[in-house]
Amino acid sequence: MAIELLCAAQGIDLRRPKTLGRGTGKAYELLRDRAIYADVEQSVELIRSGSILLYVEQAVGELF
Repeated sequence: MAIELLCAAQGIDLRRPKTLGRGTGKAYELLRDRAIYADVEQSVELIRSGSILLYVEQAVGELF
């Protein structure tokens, strides 16, 4: 259920409807009360720096 709610909120973000129903709007507000940009920025940095690759390779061996 939690993943479904987050996916629905992401769909709303991507489609940007002009209006939401009253209930849907309140649920969306609550879900999006926390900014996820910090999570995205951290993910980008892990990819760019190669840290995530090194971390995974420690567990499974060299990938590239």
